[in-house]
Amino acid sequence: MKLKLFFVFIALSLFYFCEVKAQASKGEDFEFAVQVIEADYAGYPSKVTEKNRAEYEKFKSSLRARISEGKDEDACIGRYVAWFNDGHLRYPTSSLKKGKRYEYVPEMVAKKVDDRTFMMRIPDFDESNMQPIADMVEQYKKSGCENLIIDIRSNGGGSDSTFGPLGDLIYTHKGVVDGVEWWASKNNINSFKKVVQGIKNEKSRAYYNGICKQLELHVGEFVVNGKPTLDIVSDTVYDFPRKIAIVIDGSVASSGEEFVLISKACSNKVTVYGKDNTMGVLDFSNVMSVNLPNSKMTLYYPISRSKRLPDRGIDETGIAPDVRITLPDPKKLGTEIDPWMIWISENM
Repeated sequence: MKLKLFFVFIALSLFYFCEVKAQASKGEDFEFAVQVIEADYAGYPSKVTEKNRAEYEKFKSSLRARISEGKDEDACIGRYVAWFNDGHLRYPTSSLKKGKRYEYVPEMVAKKVDDRTFMMRIPDFDESNMQPIADMVEQYKKSGCENLIIDIRSNGGGSDSTFGPLGDLIYTHKGVVDGVEWWASKNNINSFKKVVQGIKNEKSRAYYNGICKQLELHVGEFVVNGKPTLDIVSDTVYDFPRKIAIVIDGSVASSGEEFVLISKACSNKVTVYGKDNTMGVLDFSNVMSVNLPNSKMTLYYPISRSKRLPDRGIDETGIAPDVRITLPDPKKLGTEIDPWMIWISENM
């Protein structure tokens, strides 16, 4: 049995390169970045509203003044990008006031915590980890443990498809999650076409070609391809694990957060444990990139926004754990079983 998870393109860590046609002269990198964000960034209509437009324009003017005075242009671009406070809208000199820094750098590991509980520590959902995660699933199945801990602390994202192998262990019932809508700017359409050309799977290529056609019919609009929600469906429910703990921290973002939302939507086995809410980097996703004309530095920007918006977005707050852990943050997360794993195993 293979769990059928219907995903949108993926966030964070998968960046697609696009071309934006513009006349760029010396000193105009800032204006180029403004052009891209205002024309192609899916978060712009949500971030700049009638309520704050005057503030936004004043801020832009102040940055232009600094550049004309000889101040560092790249630093000004970074400040401009940071104003939007979106973890998927990024530039090398931008610095967001998001997330929490931890001393530990988790290592991937799968092992028994005790005779009842097995743990998997998955620091990211990079596509290269799909097979290692599938191997972890097989290790769990052979372990004889009735409970499972999936530790995704510091998991900043990757590809939604990477956590697909975990679906069989998690699923208990049909789930529904919010889909996305795509911003149909001319540049986004051209970039999307190039991405689709590189998709080898025929079924996937046909699906995204369908999105392309919808975008071309609705230039300057947000486009939903099909339903505004996505179904999570499987034909089999497994007895084990009996209980699943997903462990989060304030660095979990993007596909890490999508994993939490999907798991909770399709399973009554899952409880989320953590001390801090997740980072909140998911309302705007599917990231493209462009190089600025003079510095050649790369600007990353999302071209889709979640149908959770405007009323149920998570970027402002992150995802809260079901159970707040009061233990201190560990100093290290290597291959050892840390105190959090022991406490969760005893309290599942």
